[in-house]
Amino acid sequence: MAIALSEGNLDGLPFAIGSVALLIARWVRGSAIGAWILPCVIASTAAMAFGRNPPERWLLGLLVPVTMAQAFVGLAAIARPRLAGGGLLAVAVILYAGAGALTIAAAPVPYIDVRDLQQEGAAHLEQGRNPYAMTYANRYTGQETRAFFGDDRTSLREYPYPPLSLVATTLSHRLTGDVRWILLAAQLGIGVLLFALARGNGCEGPLALGITTLHFLHPRGLFIVGRAWTDATIACALLAVLWLLQRGRTRWLGVALGAFVALKQYSVLALPLLAHDGRVPRRAWVEALAFAAIVTLPFFFWGPADFFADVVLFQTRQPFRVDAMSLPAFVFRVAGWRAPGALALLGAAAAIAGTWKKVGASAAAWRLPIALSLAYMAFFLCAKQAFCNYYYFAGAVILSGAALGA
Repeated sequence: MAIALSEGNLDGLPFAIGSVALLIARWVRGSAIGAWILPCVIASTAAMAFGRNPPERWLLGLLVPVTMAQAFVGLAAIARPRLAGGGLLAVAVILYAGAGALTIAAAPVPYIDVRDLQQEGAAHLEQGRNPYAMTYANRYTGQETRAFFGDDRTSLREYPYPPLSLVATTLSHRLTGDVRWILLAAQLGIGVLLFALARGNGCEGPLALGITTLHFLHPRGLFIVGRAWTDATIACALLAVLWLLQRGRTRWLGVALGAFVALKQYSVLALPLLAHDGRVPRRAWVEALAFAAIVTLPFFFWGPADFFADVVLFQTRQPFRVDAMSLPAFVFRVAGWRAPGALALLGAAAAIAGTWKKVGASAAAWRLPIALSLAYMAFFLCAKQAFCNYYYFAGAVILSGAALGA
């Protein structure tokens, strides 16, 4: 369900809706799906990965064997349970790291502003300039610019990424010359944390490694890291929060929660359910807010107007996208009616309200990530803009629910 949901194309929207229906049915009935489903999902996910040919088609001859090997790791763990330990996990991590490194180092520079903004923003920060006060190159045509930004502009005036994301990508740029290496590290971290969550829940090695393999077989995983979308970082931070809660290690919980809050704007949607869950101590909340403030406020005071325009107002001013993977885009293409932008908030609020009583300190641990995934899915599916990077995050959260509920 996580893979189908986060495919990230309008043609895949029925799969996303089907995922919501299946999650609701699972939630209401509380019945488990048989263990036979895991090898089937691994095999079908690998097939989906083969079908998603990258734009860099010459890389396909190198990436296909790696994908086949990754699928073999998951199936081998199920067929030979005694192999499903740290050694095979390391093999899975190395395989994906190699594929990601190949994508970053060998693929052509993508035709998208996301990587350009982060590369240039990191360079500005390294040279002591405020990235939120700078202008950036616009590689788009006039028609594309009007569709993506809602106006005519020869340069891009906003740097929309929060300061913690800027600091992380700047560190990557400083050390390697490319911001995407830290994003690849976050994707690898998600896989390791999924394994740790499943094992901490008492799952046997084959199931834990199978869930990890599903993440590494994501049909859009390499596409996302190649385009420099940052959603893997916030997913990694959230899974770190869940793992620390599972292990009862509150010493670093505030830092992990603060990183989650400070990495992306849409983190605020999770706060009501995280607070209502009741397992995060008050001290950790204070530490989280302090960490987020320490990272964010220096950039705010560096240029309050520029910061507010880039990080906050830009998100609200972005135009409706007819190519979005969302219900409003689907309805517009079919019927020509444009839904109001507030629909996304209403959808998220409805999902939060519907799951409110299912989450709490005495509830099963898997209910929190599943409730969060429903809230985010409702928000993304009803948004004026939603693309595969958003659903990649939602998919990782669903997998964490599977790891905690298996």
